[in-house]
Amino acid sequence: MDRLTSFDASFLSNEKGGAHMAVGAILTFAGEAPSEEEFVAQVRSRVHLLPRLRQRLLYPPLSLGTPYWVDHERFAVEDHVGRQMLPPPGSDAEFRELVGRLLAPLWTAPSRSGS
Repeated sequence: MDRLTSFDASFLSNEKGGAHMAVGAILTFAGEAPSEEEFVAQVRSRVHLLPRLRQRLLYPPLSLGTPYWVDHERFAVEDHVGRQMLPPPGSDAEFRELVGRLLAPLWTAPSRSGS
């Protein structure tokens, strides 16, 4: 069992209302972008190198103690990778607006029931 560190638990406990503590990433490619299927296949072929990416939090009964990481039995790469493209030619301003929309705090905290 791999419990959350105190630091990570503090991030989780601060995740309320307008205080979103999620981290996101944007990748840009030079030249021809891979197809969505090719990109997902590349991620899938390497996800075993970072087990945390395939895990989820489980909360102890009655919230006694910090949550811990468990393997997600129904993990699917496709649920975590998305593709967005600007219509050509796509300006820097349009790119920044798209990134802002994508990384806006739409995330909601998982239920503490462990689902």
